[in-house]
Amino acid sequence: MHLIDLDPSTGRDPLADYQAIQDELRAYSEELAARPQIVTVNKVELPGTEAARATVERFCAQHGLAFHAISAVTGEGLPALVHEMARRLASEPWMPAAR
Repeated sequence: MHLIDLDPSTGRDPLADYQAIQDELRAYSEELAARPQIVTVNKVELPGTEAARATVERFCAQHGLAFHAISAVTGEGLPALVHEMARRLASEPWMPAAR
């Protein structure tokens, strides 16, 4: 799971943050970077996050990535994220990350 902060006060680009995560994974292990992923955006309760959330959601849909939007403060989206994580852990084989 990749957690991306949507707080608009940071001035960060959430897709650039996602790409940085991918670059770091590939630098460590191409195999690790190719594994199934869940992209999760956080702080959706904050005003001004709607456009960034929609952009990340569209990106995930275009690339076949699971997407969840959550708020750690309000709990929005957390049950669905936990259920998907549990389902994946139960159904996908565990493998150590290769270097």
